[in-house]
Amino acid sequence: MSAKQVFKISECQIQPKSRPDSSPKRYELSSWDLPMIPIGPIQKGLLFHISSEILPQQLNPIIDKLKSSLSIVLSHFLPLSGRLVTETVEGGGLFTFIRCGDEDTGAGFHRAVADKISVADVLNSRYSPTYVRDFFPYNGMINHEGHHLPLLAVQVTELIDGIFLGCTVNHILCDGTSFWNFMRTWSDVVSGKLFFSDDQKRPLLIHNTSSPIKLPFQNLDTLIDKSESSVPDLQDKIFHFSPASIARLKKQVNSEIVTVDIETDNRKSKAPVISSLLSVSALIWRSITRARCLPKTELVSFKLACNYRSRMLPPLPPTYFGNCIGAVSTVPIPSGDLLARNLGQTASLLHGIVSSVKDDVIIRKEIDRYVSEPVFFSISGFAKNNGVGMTSSPRFEVYECEFGLGKPFGVMIGGANIYDGKVTSFPGREGHGSMDMVICLSPETMAKLEGDLEFLNFIEVI
Repeated sequence: MSAKQVFKISECQIQPKSRPDSSPKRYELSSWDLPMIPIGPIQKGLLFHISSEILPQQLNPIIDKLKSSLSIVLSHFLPLSGRLVTETVEGGGLFTFIRCGDEDTGAGFHRAVADKISVADVLNSRYSPTYVRDFFPYNGMINHEGHHLPLLAVQVTELIDGIFLGCTVNHILCDGTSFWNFMRTWSDVVSGKLFFSDDQKRPLLIHNTSSPIKLPFQNLDTLIDKSESSVPDLQDKIFHFSPASIARLKKQVNSEIVTVDIETDNRKSKAPVISSLLSVSALIWRSITRARCLPKTELVSFKLACNYRSRMLPPLPPTYFGNCIGAVSTVPIPSGDLLARNLGQTASLLHGIVSSVKDDVIIRKEIDRYVSEPVFFSISGFAKNNGVGMTSSPRFEVYECEFGLGKPFGVMIGGANIYDGKVTSFPGREGHGSMDMVICLSPETMAKLEGDLEFLNFIEVI
């Protein structure tokens, strides 16, 4: 075991600067929030370079500004300072909600130091260094622990020539869209691009369902398997797709699609235009399946997190704060069948599952079904059938979150919710449609993926 390289030096709680009397003290959880109870939080962080010559003089003012601005922003995202509460219901069952009142203990703010690690050490490692997991607070927690742990905890880790800003946010509270909206708001307050006055009307960011959903349990402990929060022996690596390589991949994918014979007024339907993200997803699914060297009859599947905001009627605003996502999945198919398809045919399969949730009616049926038969996510469920699952989005405004420190040098994930086959998508730092894919695999599969010729044909930086 390698020597410890990250040392915690302080911890405090940040309270909202103000709490309007009219603000709710209780926020109900939706059918998109409650399934997150047994799994881990969102853990995302940003890497900033600051010259080692000036970092000692600048660090304390940076910390002070992050704290004061976080207090301001928490006034507009009050549930981030709350806690989970579960109450028993007369006649059986439970209600779980977010309590947000004067008795809150606020958001967590941690400081740490890693004075032997440089920005280059983090960026130039072949695989994501294991010490990066220590850049995040509350490793190994699950969302259920939001009953006594902060729903938001921030850690600033001092490096030789920079800082890492790591955030752990309870996934019951929000999804990736909400998380990066919060981060962009916080960044803009720090940078002086956004100002809130104490009497300014709060934007309608926080969701609040009209009626609570009753869970048919005596207590939530029956849902919890702490072994799922342990970090498996996996390697995660960032693979970069440049704008040019994505354009080349997308062109090949769309040229390989076979038009499906569907009679409509005696005319064949046109093949769908496959997006850049689904083109990359098809490449990754085929490449990981090939690298796993599975028997041809063994089943494989692909899961994709799908943002429902724009699919609702009326559409929910992009600033809706909460979970508003669903996991869409292919029907499990034999690995031999998948690898017999070309990239275009594989991408068409993925296009089909995304298109299947294109309207409000289907989504509301999911909601109604959950109310009558609640189900919960599990990491083992994500990995089932040799699953490859993609989360996050290259559309998130990651590199716009500068916090007055200039453009981040990188974005990284923590150890929460990782499994063999998980893919986390981010925009590339240079923009213009580039993408970074963080892929988590067993060491054996990763080694084969790194030698996969079809995959390498579209990777420009490893």
